[in-house]
Amino acid sequence: NIHYSVRDISAKKVKYHEIKNWHKVSNCSLNDFFATENPMYKRTKLKERLPNMGNREQYEMLSSNNQLIKCPILICSEFALIGFRMDEWEEKLVCEKVCGKEFQNDNPKLL
Repeated sequence: NIHYSVRDISAKKVKYHEIKNWHKVSNCSLNDFFATENPMYKRTKLKERLPNMGNREQYEMLSSNNQLIKCPILICSEFALIGFRMDEWEEKLVCEKVCGKEFQNDNPKLL
């Protein structure tokens, strides 16, 4: 069993520094944080705009409009999983448990 807390990002906005920290521990491209199926993503033509934007501008965009953030996200102090890819989640969570890390002093958050 893994204990975690759930956060509704439509009710409690994600802050700039949170996205920056999650990006750092995720080992993912910042593009992976964007909900590409969201109508706003399409309407604002972000697919074309993102390659010309720096990280700071992308952090600001995600923190100012949480609808653009891909969910679910599992955040721990040492890693973050963005979007649901069952094999990736299973591998990471089983590894953490088998390796004995047990999310050391962590309370994972699910968004």
